[in-house]
Amino acid sequence: MSKRKRLDREEAITTKASQEQGMLALLRGVNVSGAKPLKMVALQKLFLDQSFHRPKTYIQSGNVVFIRPVDHSVPVGVLEAHLEQCILDEFGFDVPVRVRTKEEMETIVGRNPFLGLEGVDEKKLHVTFLSGSAHEMKSNLPSSAELDVEAFDPSVDTYKISETGHEVFIHAPTGYGKTKLNNNAIEKALKGLSATTRNWNSCNKLREMLNNLE
Repeated sequence: MSKRKRLDREEAITTKASQEQGMLALLRGVNVSGAKPLKMVALQKLFLDQSFHRPKTYIQSGNVVFIRPVDHSVPVGVLEAHLEQCILDEFGFDVPVRVRTKEEMETIVGRNPFLGLEGVDEKKLHVTFLSGSAHEMKSNLPSSAELDVEAFDPSVDTYKISETGHEVFIHAPTGYGKTKLNNNAIEKALKGLSATTRNWNSCNKLREMLNNLE
């Protein structure tokens, strides 16, 4: 995938400057075993203070759906960096933030390659959201674990990179806590990219919340 693909994503988001846009912010590593404690009420207020409209949070892992007003039309990378700086300034710790639009979440949820495959338990599905496109990086992800629909084995960890390269779909039959395809492993395999993961139920719930914003 060329760098042009990344620019196209930036442009697709910023060219909606004439209208408000539903968006999702995904924070990594908050409220995990007491580390980086962050109350969702405070996070919601931070988004309001930054003039985003109708922010709503979902569970304690740091998920915020919101409407970006017309005058906040900046490239997605700039928006992510802005939110990361706001969190650092307000709460005192670094938190990677990934942003996806309503339209991107519709595509992600609608095109999970594991759906419908025999033996797949949807409770074992996860989506890892990346800071850039995996197609632009040298990948050390194990090719043996990449999804082959014809030879799919539902008993082993399997992954598939999305068409844009900005997400990794994961089927972890023994549970995400035991998978070798966790955030740290993916970041090590895709050096230069940061990652945060949500389970399939959360992805569907967040899409629903985005649809209910407007």
